[in-house]
Amino acid sequence: MDTHGLVAGDESTPEDLSPVILPHNEQASPVAMSLLIAAYRLRRR
Repeated sequence: MDTHGLVAGDESTPEDLSPVILPHNEQASPVAMSLLIAAYRLRRR
């Protein structure tokens, strides 16, 4: 699984990213964004 591609959006289609960035459950949004940011920061090191 290429998490860097997923976070950067380089190798992912909008269909793959939409559930992560815009979850259907609004209460999951802060969690999803936190995980997305955490993964991004880890990959930036």
